[in-house]
Amino acid sequence: MLKDHTYHLVSGDQAILQFQGVTFIRSERLILDNITWSLPKRGIGAILGPNGSGKSTLLRMAAGYVWPTRGHCFFNGRRLGTFPVSELRRQVATVEAATIVPLAPEMTTLDVVCSGLLGKLTVAYDDLSPQQYQQAAHTAELVGLQHHLRQAYDTLSLGEKMRAMLARGLVQSPQLLILDECTNGLDIPSRETYLATVNRICQLPDRPAILVVTHYPGELPPGTANIMLLTNRGSIQAMGGPETVMTTEHFSEAFQWPVVIRYVNGRYTSESQPSIWNVKA
Repeated sequence: MLKDHTYHLVSGDQAILQFQGVTFIRSERLILDNITWSLPKRGIGAILGPNGSGKSTLLRMAAGYVWPTRGHCFFNGRRLGTFPVSELRRQVATVEAATIVPLAPEMTTLDVVCSGLLGKLTVAYDDLSPQQYQQAAHTAELVGLQHHLRQAYDTLSLGEKMRAMLARGLVQSPQLLILDECTNGLDIPSRETYLATVNRICQLPDRPAILVVTHYPGELPPGTANIMLLTNRGSIQAMGGPETVMTTEHFSEAFQWPVVIRYVNGRYTSESQPSIWNVKA
C-alpha cells in the first residue's frame, strides 16, 4: 500500500520518463502493480526495492524491450509504441554491471568509449573521425580514465571497466542515462570511486536526466529528488523526495526486514536492527 502521497507527478511536457498506471503480468504472475511515477528532464531520480520488486522490468519498459500489460510508458512526452524503438534507444543509455562482459578483449579503453558513438560492441568495421575520437577521449577524462586510453580494456580493473562503460553511455549524449546496480562486485575503493564519478557527472550543467537503480540507500547521488521505493509485490511503498521516502518505516515494510535508515555526512545508510543477529537460521 502507498504509505505517503505527498509526491506530485511531473507534467507530461516536463517529464523525460513517465509511467502511468503500469501493470505487468508474466505467466499469470503479477510483476508490477499499477505504477505511476515520473522523472523530470535533467532530473536525478532513483528506483529502490528488494530483489523481485520489478525494478529491472521497469527499466526494460523504459528502453522498449517489454510492454505493459496495462497502462502506458512515455518518453519525452511521447507514448512508447507510437514511434520507432530505434529512435528511443538512441536517446536512452543504460549502464549495468552485466555489460562489462561481451566486448572484444583486444579493444582499448578508447575503443570501448568510441563504441558508444556507434551503438555497437566493436569499432573494427567503422572509420571514426578525429572529432569522434576527441569526443570519446574527453568523456573518458570525465570518468577519470584519461591515463588508460591506450590500455587494453580487458586488463582494466573491474572498477575501471565500470567507469569505462559509464563513459560509453555518456558519449552518446543521451537524454536519459540509466545506471542499473552498477556497483555489483566492486570493492570499497572501486565502489566509492565510481559513486564519486557519478556525483561529478550529476554536477555537469549539460548532463542528461539520470536514473539510479539500486538496493542500497548509500548509492543515491546528492541532489536525487525523485525516488520510488518498490515492495516485493511490485507495488509502490513510497515515492517523492528523500525526506519522504528514506525512512526506517518505509524500508522495513518494503524489504519485509528490520532495516534502519540513517542520514550521515550527507549520505543515507542502511543496516539491520541489531536484534536480527540473534535470530536462529
